[in-house]
Amino acid sequence: MSTFGERLKKEREMRGISQQELANRLNLSQSSVAYYEKDRKQPSQNTLTKIADFFDLDVDYLLGRTEKPQQVNENTTSYMSDRRNDADTTIHLLEKEARKLGLSPSDPKFLEMLSNAFDLLRIARGQDKE
Repeated sequence: MSTFGERLKKEREMRGISQQELANRLNLSQSSVAYYEKDRKQPSQNTLTKIADFFDLDVDYLLGRTEKPQQVNENTTSYMSDRRNDADTTIHLLEKEARKLGLSPSDPKFLEMLSNAFDLLRIARGQDKE
């Protein structure tokens, strides 16, 4: 049976997310994510819940209590997961481009770029900016 750390790493890598990106999205340090993945440290209940919610997986699967990943809400999970993956992919690509320009994801110029990108998506879909 896989450990929590092995499953966390697998889920993170399947989504193409670095340890630092996951840490940023969950308000953790990169070293905490690394320790979790190496099973040197276990997350608090609150952090475990945030990780499960982020990956849209059941805590029991992450903890190795079950072999099959159970999605939390099977009625809406597929739709929401697709939307989250689309948003994650978009944000990941924008962050990558920002880094190429020498900007950090928290830089106001990057945030403006992100806002402009979503404005363009709304226009393309025929939805005016509200």
